[in-house]
Amino acid sequence: MTSLTVTLTSAPTDAVRGLITELEDILSAEYPPENRHGLPLEAIFQPHVRFFVATLDGVPAGCGGVALFEGFAEVKRMYVRPAARGQGVARAILARLEAETRAANLPVLRLETGGKQTDALRLYHRYGFSDCPAFGDYAVLPPDSISASIFLEKPVALMYDRQLLLLGAQRNEVLDLWEIQRYGTDSFGNPDYVSVYGLPPAEWYARGIRLLGRTAVECTRDQLAAAMGQEIAAVVSSGPPPPGVLAIDPFAGSGNTLFWIMRHVPRARGIGFERDAQLFELTTRNLAILGLPLEIRHADYAQALHDLRVPADQLIIAFIAPPWGNALDASAGLDLHRTEPPVSEIVDLLAQCFPNPILWAIQVYETIVPASLTALTSRFDWSVLRIYNFNSVGHNHGLLLGTRGWRPDPRSADRAQ
Repeated sequence: MTSLTVTLTSAPTDAVRGLITELEDILSAEYPPENRHGLPLEAIFQPHVRFFVATLDGVPAGCGGVALFEGFAEVKRMYVRPAARGQGVARAILARLEAETRAANLPVLRLETGGKQTDALRLYHRYGFSDCPAFGDYAVLPPDSISASIFLEKPVALMYDRQLLLLGAQRNEVLDLWEIQRYGTDSFGNPDYVSVYGLPPAEWYARGIRLLGRTAVECTRDQLAAAMGQEIAAVVSSGPPPPGVLAIDPFAGSGNTLFWIMRHVPRARGIGFERDAQLFELTTRNLAILGLPLEIRHADYAQALHDLRVPADQLIIAFIAPPWGNALDASAGLDLHRTEPPVSEIVDLLAQCFPNPILWAIQVYETIVPASLTALTSRFDWSVLRIYNFNSVGHNHGLLLGTRGWRPDPRSADRAQ
């Protein structure tokens, strides 16, 4: 079986020089110098260019690069040796160039080629490219310089994932319904993944509910929030009945977790704090549309907790899910020391502010950096970790429950495992 690989190359190796020389020999025989616009070798290995060499069974078979510009990417120095054609080399290179374009959050991949390159043009059209006007620097060249040129482009569908919505261009954008559903489909294979307030996306969107890109990623969706609410209610019901229950979310976001805690814990009141003005206004509007009895205050959690007055005999449920940011690593898991702010800092502040019996409910990930977990559980009188197998292995969320000032019935601990 033939082995085909496409490898990023960061320097002009002998293989690169050989491939580019062959390409130049072909083009120079067909076009005069003023009609040839390929990058010289020294210009290929620049910070904005990614260049790849394809090999068949370890032998260099082709090459291609992509230059990343503002608003688009461009194919550069695409070439496959004649003996290697018809074996998927060109498509493998183009797929890698398209992936680089998508990773850079650029919406379109473009190229310039010569009208005599009929085989290449046939390949590009089959791959999804279509004719377009001259672009970038080509658009300001004299007409004679581009008289032999054909310009093509292909829209590149962005991957609606955590990177784009939480850390990328859509972070602070109000998403359309199709974007919400696309995130669910692209990331989890489920267009209804971001169900909130007991409603699937199409229903909550039709009622006027809107979410930011980062909220779509960071909110606790219904399936998970409902499970957490049931888990919390089971622990609360196992202890002595408190005269009152106050559920606090220092990072309220959408308010969906508070909604589900109040739905499952009898007589619970809910209060959340949200420092971000844009998110606070959007959540307040969403809750008003649905008529939900949640109180969301525009405040920084630290000062708000110091100012909050709670009768000492009431049970406090503290749901803690600060922004994870870069605390979540694909291999190491979630480092609870690196959330923003660290989870232990929030736990300690709550313990300082309130003498009440407390049930901490901390949203975690399937894999947790062990030292950060141990540092938390050492603060509690009782604790249990629950992972919810709602997604594929390695992509699941969980709940760390811990108490101070009381212990639940041991049977509730069994139910929570």
